Amino acid sequence: MINYGELYYDHYSKYLGEPIDREIYRNNEELPSIQIFKYENVFDKCLVFNTLGLSNYEEVLRGNMEISMVSEVAKSGK
Repeated sequence: MINYGELYYDHYSKYLGEPIDREIYRNNEELPSIQIFKYENVFDKCLVFNTLGLSNYEEVLRGNMEISMVSEVAKSGK
């Protein structure tokens, strides 16, 4: 079985570097968690957020996917 989480994380690491922060969300103990990684210094004065874990919900989402979002903000305090 393909581990999409590892593939996505390897892709994120290759192109975005190491995240500066990570938050984990879990609806309950039976369902897989969804993580949100935060990256800086990808684009000038922007933060990049990527999910990891949505690929575990392929049946509900009707496809294998993760979400990336760029936010134009001042640099993070971390």
